[in-house]
Amino acid sequence: MKFSSLVGSVFGSLVVVAEEGRDKRGGRLWRCQCACGLARTVVTGHLTSGQATRCSTCSQSRGVGAKGGPGRPSAKRGTHGLSSAFPRAYAAWVRMIKRCEGRTTDNLRLYASRGITVCQEWATSFETFVRSMGEPAFGLSLDRINNNGPYAPWNCRWATAQEQSVNRRTVAQVRVDQERHAFVAGARYV
Repeated sequence: MKFSSLVGSVFGSLVVVAEEGRDKRGGRLWRCQCACGLARTVVTGHLTSGQATRCSTCSQSRGVGAKGGPGRPSAKRGTHGLSSAFPRAYAAWVRMIKRCEGRTTDNLRLYASRGITVCQEWATSFETFVRSMGEPAFGLSLDRINNNGPYAPWNCRWATAQEQSVNRRTVAQVRVDQERHAFVAGARYV
């Protein structure tokens, strides 16, 4: 099986945030962020097989004899635990931050050079993001209402692919009763 990019994918409590090269056998390595906040480098096969689903600290804390007991976080962890409770929201939050960093040519052209930013509250705290947005239903993804505006609570929503397809800069707009609508959607009002 060929993997072009796993960035943004969620495997248990791990979210893939970047490719990190290859191991000594030629396997692709991925930088992953665990729900507890620790980073870990994992080879593709361990992610896709389910062998790697969290960092070593979380694995140890969930084992028998850990302070939290089996299946419970360790008392030492001190994390909010929201990223594992809200995996789709966490993956969307990671992708949102990566898009606005402008480290790739596409991200630079589509986001950073246009001044698209993440509000300070969301950029520094997943807890604040999930408190504002909640966990999306299956099939919904993060959408900016105003495509030229920032990622902020007042400008974001969870939307379907169809809703997002008409909320693009390249879609023609029409005014109906003093309201702007995508040309395709505007036909419904005529």
